[in-house]
Amino acid sequence: MFDANHLTAPSGHYGMPDSVVEGNTDGWKAITEAAAIMENKYITIPYTVDKYRNGDEFKKYVEAINKAAELTKAAGMKLAYHNHDFEFKKVDGGKQFLELLLTQTDPGMVDFEFDLYWVVFAGENPLEWFKKHPGRFAMWHVKDMTTNTKGQKESTQVGDGTIDFAPIFAEKKLAGLKYAFVEQEAYTMPEEQCIKKSIAFLKKKKWGNS
Repeated sequence: MFDANHLTAPSGHYGMPDSVVEGNTDGWKAITEAAAIMENKYITIPYTVDKYRNGDEFKKYVEAINKAAELTKAAGMKLAYHNHDFEFKKVDGGKQFLELLLTQTDPGMVDFEFDLYWVVFAGENPLEWFKKHPGRFAMWHVKDMTTNTKGQKESTQVGDGTIDFAPIFAEKKLAGLKYAFVEQEAYTMPEEQCIKKSIAFLKKKKWGNS
């Protein structure tokens, strides 16, 4: 299907199996095989369940990420991690979960897929993270932020919300950006129309990956 439509998938989301955290890497080897079929350049961990966010379980989790990164590199790809908002909360030692992941993983083997919406949602400034960890944010999820009829924050088309993307894209080299993916999780119009509108806005601003 991808070939027929001249599409590529530079990154895919693959959950970290519990078995890998417990030391059995067979599950990750299966993931690298699937990612190779898709011709992914990145194998991206999309989420961390509650039990791995603190204490000894977190330590085991980071060890598993580092081991998975080695296996991913051996398979000709690179590991990445995708954030939501909880990664900016402080955990053991009073440090943010994301900060611990950044400092306890090898920059040569682990990049990050920065979801700009969730960064701003958490009250963080993406530029500050680029400065602290230059080159680590090779991929971005780009979606804008609005307030729905219930007074809740939710995603919207790029350019229709409140996130100021101009200074963020101005520092894409500092971030290490290779791929920017348009994403949206709430809709007031058909999904295809939302995607087209976001892409048109990005093109108008010349915020490509080059």
